Amino acid sequence: MKNFEVKMAAKSADFYIYGDIGSDYDGLTSQEFVGALNRVASYPNLTLNINSQGGNVFEAFAMYTALKRYTGKITANVDGVAASAASFLAMAGHRIRMAANSLMMIHRPVSRIEGFSGDLRSRADMLDQITTSVVETYAKRSGQASDNVMAMMVAETWMGPQEAVDLGFADEITEAARVAAYIDMGRFKKAPARLLAVKGAAIDDYRKALVPFAPLGK
Repeated sequence: MKNFEVKMAAKSADFYIYGDIGSDYDGLTSQEFVGALNRVASYPNLTLNINSQGGNVFEAFAMYTALKRYTGKITANVDGVAASAASFLAMAGHRIRMAANSLMMIHRPVSRIEGFSGDLRSRADMLDQITTSVVETYAKRSGQASDNVMAMMVAETWMGPQEAVDLGFADEITEAARVAAYIDMGRFKKAPARLLAVKGAAIDDYRKALVPFAPLGK
């Protein structure tokens, strides 16, 4: 499901990425994202508000690359969950802030494809290349060794805000957000049981539209 909203003020813009990434998940595409980013290219400040279980890693990589070309300051807020490709997108933030009841998850990129053997081999090569880029990006942003990051990705690592800060994947913990994590628990092997599956909601105001969920450990 796609929920993407842009709010603009005089010198700043807010992007609300509240749903899936990539057309194959009926989510936000890189073309839509880059188009919106181009419209605010002259703004000195951009805030990414993220509540997403991820999606297509190739689309997320294109969005991340476009964000790295943005000349202003980027703040990434994890409002509910930044999982999979969405956690990678958050790494574009000069400052990454996680709500006290939010989660971040990193894992190895996966791909859904049908085709001939040559198609599968080609996609596997591409997946290896983008996995290397993702590892390098996480490692550079967090200060963790690449081997450590890869081990975390293989294990499908879920982090609460304090763990993410301690490991360098986030910089700051903010007050709990009144928003449910947008996630289908069946998509991941180790999704925490407390997460709520939210589907079909039209998210107009992230602090009012959805119910809160308990912080990790409750």
